Amino acid sequence: MGNVELKKEDSEKIKKNFRGNLLQGTKLLQ
Repeated sequence: MGNVELKKEDSEKIKKNFRGNLLQGTKLLQ
C-alpha cells in the first residue's frame, strides 16, 4: 500500500514538473 501512495505522489510530481518544463519551453520558443 505504501508503494502505491508513493507512486501516486511521484506521478503528481512528474506531472507538475512536465507542465513546468512545457511552460519553460514555450517561453523559450516565443
